[in-house]
Amino acid sequence: MQYITLSDYLLLPVYIAVLYIIVKSRAIKYNNTGLKRIYFTAFFLHMLGAVLYSMVIQYYYGFGDSLGFFRGSTFLSSITKEDVTFKYFFYSPKELSTLFLNSEVGDNVIGAVINNAPNLMIIKISAALSLITFNKYLIISLFFGFFSFIGVWRLFLTFNEISQNKATKILAITILYLPSLWFWGSGLIKDSICMGCLGLITNIFYKIFIKRNFRLFDGLVFVGAFYLLFVVKSYIAATLLTALIAFAIRYFIKSRKTNFEKWAYLFFLLIAGVLIFNFLIASYLKSIIEDSQVAIDSFKNVYETLDANGGAGSSFLNKNIDFSPSGILIQSPGAIFTTLYRPFIWEIRNLMMLFSSLESLVALIAILFLIIRLRVFKFFSYIISEPYIFLSFIFVAILSAIVGFTTFNFGTMVRYRIPILPFYSFMLVSIYIKYIEQKNNVEK
Repeated sequence: MQYITLSDYLLLPVYIAVLYIIVKSRAIKYNNTGLKRIYFTAFFLHMLGAVLYSMVIQYYYGFGDSLGFFRGSTFLSSITKEDVTFKYFFYSPKELSTLFLNSEVGDNVIGAVINNAPNLMIIKISAALSLITFNKYLIISLFFGFFSFIGVWRLFLTFNEISQNKATKILAITILYLPSLWFWGSGLIKDSICMGCLGLITNIFYKIFIKRNFRLFDGLVFVGAFYLLFVVKSYIAATLLTALIAFAIRYFIKSRKTNFEKWAYLFFLLIAGVLIFNFLIASYLKSIIEDSQVAIDSFKNVYETLDANGGAGSSFLNKNIDFSPSGILIQSPGAIFTTLYRPFIWEIRNLMMLFSSLESLVALIAILFLIIRLRVFKFFSYIISEPYIFLSFIFVAILSAIVGFTTFNFGTMVRYRIPILPFYSFMLVSIYIKYIEQKNNVEK
């Protein structure tokens, strides 16, 4: 089925021009900061990513979640226009799926896509955008890429300000210009929404709680972005919340003047954290783990069948996953390593994985360089001593473990790990800055 038509290509330059005008109107604030060129480069890379991703899905793969979301949104927008009502946007997944299956265009595959709350949220966003994009797949993808750009840019600004502009170009290269981020995170896909929300939440948290600059609009955006992230991918929202809480604790303790105060507050916060976890979070986590185990068993059966027939593609299997607390603890390092540093060069089976493999190799070399230079103890002392680095470490470690445990295909893993990459880059860049500063102080 042809999703990208001639009309898409004719409208493409018009909509890019419109989005460029919006971006340009906000660029004046970067005239005297040296960020203007970086700003526009990041914007055009995300627009390029949105177009390339859409073309790869249409012409190379011919199938994918993105096309399923578009078909679902096409149905939702069409019945909305027919009845001239927005009531269908408030339907539950089951209600809308039933309505779709009973329609003339209904089929079981897209019906299953619609009958899922995270998927339906993407479908609703796409359907809303279809009202101003003539329901063109390529143009809707541009808006998803634009939202991702906004979030990633906010994330970059936050990290750059925390770093006191000491590594602006390195952060731009490792966050804004990273191929995985602007390609896999710019199409009509969940990951675009996640990156946009992740950047907005982090940036507003920094403005409100660190810079003490509260505005009602920022507060509303923060709540809205967190809600959207939770609906689309709850495990990322839960991981980010955990990292932000850990950061707040570490930041608060560091601000105490005496060691007695620091240890007293640490003890109190640890007790409070244990009580909150036991009474509020434990049952929620248990349900997530139980649901994940069912999904994981299903995925494993699929990939085992594909492997047996030689059709699994760039897949990997861990046949002995133990989801007990001790099992998770023991196997977490392997899951984290897989997420961050695989696929290796010799594991790729198609051209699409080449860039991801090279990125993984660079990430591995970078962390090994720092560990060798600083030694293991000094490396982790930097992580623990600085609240911002600590936040990034917690986020990277937890989310990498989740992705490593629940993903059995490199192509999927490359997409799932893109929220990790900006925090991983910031963590290493921050440690490198501290290393250089310490080295310069010693030489003086």
